[in-house]
Amino acid sequence: MYRGHPSFGLRRGALATVFAVVLAVGTSIPAPFAVAQDNSKTLRVAITGYPPAGGNPFPSGAWPAAYTFTAIFDALTFVALDGKIEAQLATHWQQVAPKIWRFFLRKNVIFSNGEPFDAEAALFTFKYVLSPEAAATNARLELSSLVAARALDEHTIELETREPNLFLDRELSTLRFVAPRHWSTLGPAQFARAPVGTGPFQVNRWTESKILLDAFDGSWRAPKTQKLELLNVTDMTGRLQALLSNRADIALTISPQDEQLLLSADMSLYPGIHSSVLTLAFVTEKPGPLRDRRVRLALNHAVDKQRLTKAFLNGVVDPSTQFAVPGAFGYDPTLAPYAYDPALAKRLLEEAGYPAGFSFVMEGALAGGTNSATIHQQVASDLAQIGVRMEVRSIPIQQLSRNIHQFDWRGHAFEMNYGAAPAMDALIALRMHSCAWKAPWYCDRDIMPMIEDSMNARTLADRETRTRAVMRRTHAQAPGLLLFPIVWFVGLGPHVEGFVMDGGHIKYDRISVTR
Repeated sequence: MYRGHPSFGLRRGALATVFAVVLAVGTSIPAPFAVAQDNSKTLRVAITGYPPAGGNPFPSGAWPAAYTFTAIFDALTFVALDGKIEAQLATHWQQVAPKIWRFFLRKNVIFSNGEPFDAEAALFTFKYVLSPEAAATNARLELSSLVAARALDEHTIELETREPNLFLDRELSTLRFVAPRHWSTLGPAQFARAPVGTGPFQVNRWTESKILLDAFDGSWRAPKTQKLELLNVTDMTGRLQALLSNRADIALTISPQDEQLLLSADMSLYPGIHSSVLTLAFVTEKPGPLRDRRVRLALNHAVDKQRLTKAFLNGVVDPSTQFAVPGAFGYDPTLAPYAYDPALAKRLLEEAGYPAGFSFVMEGALAGGTNSATIHQQVASDLAQIGVRMEVRSIPIQQLSRNIHQFDWRGHAFEMNYGAAPAMDALIALRMHSCAWKAPWYCDRDIMPMIEDSMNARTLADRETRTRAVMRRTHAQAPGLLLFPIVWFVGLGPHVEGFVMDGGHIKYDRISVTR
């Protein structure tokens, strides 16, 4: 097994961006901070599910947890879809030595229960994340290089890493800060039912069907609405119906095929482009035709991906040129998409010894993304034109997770993304899609030293150059059938203004309702 750069080790939380277990916590709690009430200024959002650990922000930071956490908590930084780093609770920062970073905190910030956010409050969260109690949390695993935190003054903290880390400012975007006294009084389990952060909203009541939040006007990013309701609607049709029947103002992750229906109701469809690229990952660590690079390239050239994006994603994105989104650090702008060329695909198959094609099974999760089933069918249809028969086999998410963790594959391909969040780093996905994974399905041993060299770069310019070389190597090897950036379409009611989704993160403080 690969044992390279420490911060490129295995993440037990790596699947958080792919799978989520819905946890509905039914309890009623008092609002911890007095706010104005105005029932006419309520924003209702039908979300896809609750955070796996309730309001505890440390076990999981991805989706659907982010839909809730961005309303309640803040991090020191935020990395946008275009790769730019934005200030949140830190106004600026600097790497003063290869292993030392200093962060200068935003002044006059308070938690929604009135506790001050300062260096001591920030250290509380860092000390928890560095403690044995948090060892298995997603927050700790994302910050695997962090070894120490200390306060220099009331608004300055210093962080130390185990090895030089050029990306700590990006990685910290995953760490959300909690109110120290409130956490200490309640403990993690009870805090999960009554979370307190510095974000624009504070939890009033958390039930099985909805989370009721009140505006926290004392937030450094105070909201434009007085109340927020997050409706727990796991079914796509249910979210659309909630929007059309005026039970919700916003419906997350609905089908782009419903755009005309929304337009006829004076509503709109927002394309939320995600930080991940959709692929059908190839399982090459078992015998079969997909072990041959020429076969993998043939399958990529056989699928008309431009037609797929037009038919199923309203043409809002283009086919991907590489296994990372354009905003990811290390994205190589010189790469082009695999051209749609069935004749070339047939020649490659013949060179590889499969002139008559072959058959393989592609496993797809039952709870796949928007239009997954129809996309799979169209891919299968295109592959059939070159003699390749792809059987699409639906499996439960639990089985897919077991396959990934235990190498229990029945087929030779499966739907899987290449994600760049939270740091917007093109190398992040290769923690799983490489020999570094504990049960690798694809292992290019020649690329591993290239990845380690990139991780050990001493300057950002050098890191970018080396990462682009990794992206070119990955493109040449074609570890999966590369498709396009993931798009989560959002339905917006006629009274919604200022909606922004950046890489899957909703800017709740910017949204207003005009009814």
